[in-house]
Amino acid sequence: MNGFGKTFLVAELIRYFLDMVPDCAVGFTSHVSRQCEMLEGYLRRHQATHFRNWKLIEGRLEHPNGNFARWFTAKDEGGVESLHAKFMIRIIDEVKSMGDNIVDATNRWNPSLSIFVSSKGLVSGKFHSCWTDQRQFWDIVEATAFDCPWISQAWIAEQIIANGRDSPLIKSMIFNEFNDASMRSIIPIDAWMRVLKTPPFFQGTGKIVCGLDLSAAKKGGDECVLFHRDGNKVFPPFIVPISSNEMEVVGRVLQHLREIKANVVNADAGGLGGPMIARLCEVCEGDKTIQFNRINFNGAVLDQSAGYYNRIAELWGVAQQYVEKFQVIVPNDPKLQAQMTSREVFTNSEGKIRLESKDIMKKRIGCSPDRADAFVLCLIADKDMPMIKTLGKRTDGFHRGNDDDEDDGRGRNWRVNASGFDLGGF
Repeated sequence: MNGFGKTFLVAELIRYFLDMVPDCAVGFTSHVSRQCEMLEGYLRRHQATHFRNWKLIEGRLEHPNGNFARWFTAKDEGGVESLHAKFMIRIIDEVKSMGDNIVDATNRWNPSLSIFVSSKGLVSGKFHSCWTDQRQFWDIVEATAFDCPWISQAWIAEQIIANGRDSPLIKSMIFNEFNDASMRSIIPIDAWMRVLKTPPFFQGTGKIVCGLDLSAAKKGGDECVLFHRDGNKVFPPFIVPISSNEMEVVGRVLQHLREIKANVVNADAGGLGGPMIARLCEVCEGDKTIQFNRINFNGAVLDQSAGYYNRIAELWGVAQQYVEKFQVIVPNDPKLQAQMTSREVFTNSEGKIRLESKDIMKKRIGCSPDRADAFVLCLIADKDMPMIKTLGKRTDGFHRGNDDDEDDGRGRNWRVNASGFDLGGF
C-alpha cells in the first residue's frame, strides 16, 4: 500500500469511529511528518463532502458529537502527546521504523483498540512481535504489491530485476516480507504465513497420528496440548482444561484420543510427561488400535548427518522443511504461530544445531512452546503413516513450473532470462 492508500484508509477509519462510537477519540502518529501532512491535506480536501459541520484545525478534527481525532509526528517518546477518552483508538503508521520506546509511550493512552499500519522491515521491534510472540493478540490483514490494482506487473518486474529478489527493499516493498538477514528463529515467520495462506492439497491416509505435550494443566502453568493429523493435514489443537491432578489430565487425554480414533501417539516422555505417558500406556495395554511412542527430546538424533544436537532440534528441523517446502497444511492458530516462529536456534562449539531451552523461551516471550512441541511431534512419520510430499501444489490453483524456475513464496513463479522477466501464473 502506498502513501495515498494509507492516507485514505486512516481518514476513513477516523470518520467511521468518530461517527459510530460514543465518547471516542482517535490518536494517529508517525515518525514521518509527511504522513500527518498528507492526512490533514486529505481531510481539508474532503471536508465539505465527508466531514461537513466538523471542526478542522491544525492537527485536530472535532466531530459535532464531541468525539475528536488528533495527529502528530513523534520523533522520540517525549513527543508523544497525552490523549484520553472512554474509547481510545491508537493508530500508528510505519511501526517497523518507529522506536519501541515511542510505541511504548503511546500505551499511556490506555487504548481500547490499536491499529498498526506498516510494510514489513527488519526481524525486530514491536511490529515483528505482532507476527510472532504477540501474534495471539492481533488480527492481521496483509497485502503484497501483487494485490494492489494500481501497481503494474511490469513495474514490479523492473524493481525485482534492478534490486534482486532477496534485497531488503524488494522483500518489504513488493513481497511484504520481513528482512531475515539477522533471523535467528528456526522457522521464519514469512515461511509460516506462506504455507498458512497457500497450503498444499489435502492428501489423507485415513490414519490419525498425534503429537502430545503433557503437563499437569494447572492454572497459570504450562498447557497440556494434543495435535492430530491425517496425512499432510494437521488439525486444530486439543487443549486439556485446567485439571485438579495429573491423573485427571490422563483421563481427559485418553477420552480425546478415543474420540478422534487415534492410531499413533508421539509423546514427550521427559519430566512430568514420563509417568503420565506411562499411565496412558498402562491403561491402553492390550488395545492394539493405539501405538504409543515415547520421545526423549534430549535423546540422540536419528539422522547423524543432519548436524542436529539432539532429538528436539531434529524434530523442529524436520518441521522447518515441511513448512518451507509447502508439504503440510497447518492450522490457523495464532498461539501456535507465535511459538513456531519465535524459538531461536544457534550453533554450538561442535557445529551442532541447538534450540534455545523452553525455560529461556518462556522468559523471553512469556509462554512455553507447548503447542509448538506437540505440533512437531505430530509430524513424525513412519512407513504406514507418512507425511505425504506435495511440493508445488497449492489450493489457490498456482503450481510450481520447471525446476529451474524460482518460486516467489506465494505459489507464483518468476524467472529472469535473456528475453526479459516472466511472471508465470499471472
